[in-house]
Amino acid sequence: MVLSGSTDASSDNFGSGDKSKRTSVFAEVFRRALPPPTGFRPECVLVTMIQHASRTLARPITTRYPQTMDAKTAISFEQYLHTSFPDLDREYRDGEIVERALPDYLHGQVQGALFALFWALRTKLPLFPCVETRMRLRPNLFFIPDVAVFFPDRPARVPETPPLVAIEGLSLDDRMTEVRAKLDEYRAWGVRHVWLVDPHGRRLYTCDDGLAEVSSLRVPELDFQLDPNQIFE
Repeated sequence: MVLSGSTDASSDNFGSGDKSKRTSVFAEVFRRALPPPTGFRPECVLVTMIQHASRTLARPITTRYPQTMDAKTAISFEQYLHTSFPDLDREYRDGEIVERALPDYLHGQVQGALFALFWALRTKLPLFPCVETRMRLRPNLFFIPDVAVFFPDRPARVPETPPLVAIEGLSLDDRMTEVRAKLDEYRAWGVRHVWLVDPHGRRLYTCDDGLAEVSSLRVPELDFQLDPNQIFE
């Protein structure tokens, strides 16, 4: 396409020169390619496109988890943070990807009920509940609790400060030795209330000085108590 005015390629160097001049040339291309509606300003559209492209390029790049990469493949935590996984998100420990047990319906139902019960308290308390959020317990350890509750401050995008409550739901494929080790890590991080909920056995546990079965779950700081009939259907 030949435009009136300065059409020589050497005179319109788009890698340098006046920005408004480049914008006006592109605007002319817009006008000639499509009949504009009344009040249409192509230069405004172009500016919007440039701004959107700038924001997009500034975002961190997220890569897909390669199917050939197994759970023991060594990667840095920076790579982990910018990697998405095709099914269930993974955890990270000392340079290795750690797979999680796939949840079933009962697991998901209990997880949703716990989140909803804490979310309902937001009308009167500065609570920030979340589900399956990556959290950095130490430089090379990232866990993803089923439910976590922050109080009284909103956490960072990838929390590095412990929540008030961390809850794990027991899956049928979980190994208790690994579950106990994970709960102990939460306690060492500084989580005050570490709970384990068994949706299949309909049992509740707290982790203080070891794992103990309880009849209800309490958060004294919130004057809040959860009974089994609120969690299990």
